[in-house]
Amino acid sequence: MLLAFRFKNHRSFLKGGELSLLSHRADKTHPESLIHPPKDAKVPSQVLPVIAIYGANSAGKTNVLGAFSYLKTAVVESQSGWRPNSGTKSDRFIGRIGAESPISVEADIICKGERYRYGFAANSRSFEEEWLYHYKKGKESLIFMRNTSLRDEKNITNVEFGDLFGGDTLYREGIERRVRDDSLLLSAAAQDNHPACIEIYNWFDNYVSSLSLETSSDRANAQITASFLAQHDDDYMKKNVITLLKPVEPNLIDIIISKNAKTKIPNSMREMLQPDAIASIESFLAYEIDFVFKRGRSKIRLPFNKQSKGFQKFFSMCVTIYFALQAGEVLLVDELETSIHPHLARLIVEMFQSKDINFGGGQLIFTTHDTGLLDQALLRRDQIWFVEKNQMISDLYSLLQFSPRKDENLERGYLRGRYGAIPALGIDLSLLSNSGLTAEASDASAD
Repeated sequence: MLLAFRFKNHRSFLKGGELSLLSHRADKTHPESLIHPPKDAKVPSQVLPVIAIYGANSAGKTNVLGAFSYLKTAVVESQSGWRPNSGTKSDRFIGRIGAESPISVEADIICKGERYRYGFAANSRSFEEEWLYHYKKGKESLIFMRNTSLRDEKNITNVEFGDLFGGDTLYREGIERRVRDDSLLLSAAAQDNHPACIEIYNWFDNYVSSLSLETSSDRANAQITASFLAQHDDDYMKKNVITLLKPVEPNLIDIIISKNAKTKIPNSMREMLQPDAIASIESFLAYEIDFVFKRGRSKIRLPFNKQSKGFQKFFSMCVTIYFALQAGEVLLVDELETSIHPHLARLIVEMFQSKDINFGGGQLIFTTHDTGLLDQALLRRDQIWFVEKNQMISDLYSLLQFSPRKDENLERGYLRGRYGAIPALGIDLSLLSNSGLTAEASDASAD
């Protein structure tokens, strides 16, 4: 469960921002949708299941999700997956101001019923700071604090271990030696199966997923759903996926998954490809996916590539949505409304808002341009956030900053510019005259 996320100097966010998923006392609406954290975690309020982020194109909405994705990637891959001396993969703000400042990311989470605060600061070459705290009975206790500094042209790492880290002196000195300048101590300790660190590592690895509907391949994502159905060859799992698809195609009655006999790459081509590329291509073509529809008294069977774009998109999302709802995952979705009907985007939000469906406590954080979702019958005011860019620097802020009324028409207010985060209005069309468009228009009117 994600409680809050803070970041600074990531891409267009020079000054940084904080995204809170804690319910605000100023909004008492939709109490039935809130997630109740464990009592022992001593969380100050209940937790929001959905966050919607609005903003103009290129404002930096995607960068908010990207900062959290970077935190996950660094935790999961830095020690075991990244090559030594390959840097921290950080994507810092580019500009005269802040160009040398490190990126920092931090998350407050609940893992296995326990509350933690974890984060780090990184320059392009090394992780300068890293910290992990645990909350017990409302008090914060140190697990470890790592600092890496440059001395005599060499990075020196020092770690302060709290009592909660455990282990003898030899183990602590060993883990301090093994962690690289460009890897995280949390990742290194997780490789040793350290009790606290492995739990945090597993949370980021298994309970945070993302979908980029604008850039990802529907065919590739559909293979994930197909693989899931093939591995769980029973009517129960298939019925769940069909139920999710019913709003898109009410006549759907069956999904048939079969191995694709044409997935093998010729040996002549294999010699030119890396093993990872071979595995990726073969998994991309691993399964044939057919759908059976009821038409009158008969049935019709159609392959995946004969379906509408919206149907393909929704099918490709099914397993990711299903696991988020069932297991309580945090799902990041960029451009939620891409290639799907606004009603389907609303349906996805409604599923996460419903305790009957979202009984696992899943959370959805998405960016969108769909103003139809700015509806207080659907979302609370503390669930709506905006991103606005000024002089190449992005700013993240909550709708609550504007103290909207409970009955306020949020969609109309947003489109009229009350909350900002919209494209510039009042473009001077005379600026187009240099391109010859004005002259062409005049010639056309003369005719």
